[in-house]
Amino acid sequence: MPELDEQRRSTPVGYNLVPPPGWDRIPLQSESMNDTILRIIDRSIANLPQDLPKDDVSKARMELFKQLKKAARQTAKNDGLMLYLPVVPHLPDGILGATQHVTVQKAAVNR
Repeated sequence: MPELDEQRRSTPVGYNLVPPPGWDRIPLQSESMNDTILRIIDRSIANLPQDLPKDDVSKARMELFKQLKKAARQTAKNDGLMLYLPVVPHLPDGILGATQHVTVQKAAVNR
């Protein structure tokens, strides 16, 4: 059964992805999904102007949670495991870095 061994060896069993600076990830198959979303929101809200009315901050927080939760649900529905997204403001010229490094883990074959 050399064919089966070769197939097992070439089938990915996991991955590692190193997002670029300014990106974050939301685990979709985890109890910590909401906590991660709230952590991202807290960091984003901290960058708002200090003189912004508290009502506006609350509205922004709720809207951001709603949008991130919707994106996470849609990604999970499509069998996603992790949602990667930029979490820093764009540079003045609109450029946003997106270089990523992915490592695929292969299954070990016992012979």
